[in-house]
Amino acid sequence: MLDNGISGNSLANQSGISQKTIWVTQAGKTTPTVNTAQAIADALGLDARVLLNSELTGDQMDRSKRIGRLLDDLITLKPDQLSHIVAIVKAFKEPPA
Repeated sequence: MLDNGISGNSLANQSGISQKTIWVTQAGKTTPTVNTAQAIADALGLDARVLLNSELTGDQMDRSKRIGRLLDDLITLKPDQLSHIVAIVKAFKEPPA
């Protein structure tokens, strides 16, 4: 099981990358190609740059995953639903009266 709760087998299935490649990459025995890193990042809901930047903290990686999931949800909304979300966000950004 990886740190984010996804199994290596599940990650391989979701990314289309072989389990062996997942395992050797996770073990640090190889550096993934750009395409492999992008496929793994997509499956994890991360930006590939986040995945490849070892200096990011766990909190930063978690935030990136949450933002990715939020964006995935937002693009499925109907225009009227999205306009409600925009109004809510604007209300939070405006200073209190």
